[in-house]
Parts: sequence; C-alpha cells; structure tokens
Amino acid sequence: MGKQYNSIRAMIKDSDADAEFKDKAVKEIENKQVSKFLVVLRCKHGLTQKQMAEKIGCTQSRISKIESSLDTELSIKDLMDYGKVLDLKLEVGYRKPSIKIVDLIKYHAFKMNHYLNQLVALTKDKEDKSIEAGVEKFFKEVLFNVNALVLKPYSNLTLPGKGTVHDKKMIHISSPMDVPDDKMCNPKGTTKTP
Repeated sequence: MGKQYNSIRAMIKDSDADAEFKDKAVKEIENKQVSKFLVVLRCKHGLTQKQMAEKIGCTQSRISKIESSLDTELSIKDLMDYGKVLDLKLEVGYRKPSIKIVDLIKYHAFKMNHYLNQLVALTKDKEDKSIEAGVEKFFKEVLFNVNALVLKPYSNLTLPGKGTVHDKKMIHISSPMDVPDDKMCNPKGTTKTP
C-alpha cells in the first residue's frame, strides 16, 4: 500500500515535481475552493451536470465551466442558481478580520438564543400540543449537546488551580463587540426585533 495523504496539497508538496509546479498546483487548488464546493453540493443531491443545467436553464458546458472556475470568476448569480436548484439559501456576510474569537462565540450564542426564541414562538398554537412537545424535546437535546460542546474544550485547559465547571458561578455574558445590547437581547433574554 502506498503512502496516504490527508489532502491533495500534502500529496503535491511531497511529490518529486519542481518547486514552481508545486506552488502553481497548490495555488490552483486554493483558488477553486468555492467551485469545488459547488461540485460537492451537486453530487450530494445526486444530480449530474446535465440535470443541474436543465434545472438552472443553461447548458451542461456552463455547469462544467462553473465547477472548474477560479473562485474569482464565479458570480453571485452562479451561487444563487445552485442554491435555488438544491433548495439552499445563499448567505453572504462580512466581518472584521480583527474580530476576537470570544466575540465570534458570543455572536453565535446570541444567534442561537434568537433561533431558540423563534422555536418557542412556534409553540403558541394552542391547538397542536405536539409542536410544544417536540420543541421541549429539542430543548433537552440542545441543553445536553451545548453543555458537552462547552465542557470538552474546557476540560482541555491546563491552568493551575482550575476548579471544575461545577465550582463556577453563573456570570453575565456581554454582547459581542460592536453590537449594542439593545440589538441583541433585552434583559429578560428575549430577542428584540427592529
């Protein structure tokens, strides 16, 4: 059995090819991340390039070109077309490169709070108690899984005198940097709408 690699980049870097070819090949791969992701999405949905083209309303050669394009050659329309056919919503965003990891975590925690409140709002239909039971079951899963997700990295901390999680008191979590508190949650924890 030959040598195994974790990525094509690693295989290229380990090859006998000259350095210029290696650099060019790695750059080519790095500049096609989005287009290759589109191939993966299409394949996961069990569609051929021809089927994808028919659903979008273009030629199969157009799909081939999209899937072999450099990321800089792709248009938002290309991404939206794939999303529409695959029943996926395209989300594009910006964030400051200087944003701190802790603020990213806070942002996602507050977004999770927002979505959980949306789930609770679904239970307001008094005629269908199965919705409320389903949401309650999901909340139990969330409580278990989020605790596990937080405790695992915490257990890897090797700080002297670190107590167990149970030794810690509840603390207030401030909203992420550059986001006013009134844009995230009110003091009762319910999400405010603009």
